[in-house]
Amino acid sequence: MGCMKVKLVSEWTAAAAMGILVGLHSNWNHWHWHQLGRDAYLLHESQYFDKFFVSPASAIHPITTFVVAALILFAAFKALAFILFKAFSTVADRSEAATG
Repeated sequence: MGCMKVKLVSEWTAAAAMGILVGLHSNWNHWHWHQLGRDAYLLHESQYFDKFFVSPASAIHPITTFVVAALILFAAFKALAFILFKAFSTVADRSEAATG
């Protein structure tokens, strides 16, 4: 298997794994609030609104927060893709050596 093909498979696998993790978190969050009930959810959202949206805020904080979050997620994706690339490359090299 070519190096580029292994890299592509590694990146797609990493993207799928991260998507599965986000989906599992979303499902857990839905289940959590379902268990706590409507009143607990509405109280939580009301407190969140009062804390973050009542007074006007600077755009610097959310922009900085999302830039940092994007960098962390991108680094996690690249690290996972690299680990998978190394693992898949090792497996591909062994299979080529055995058949070749």
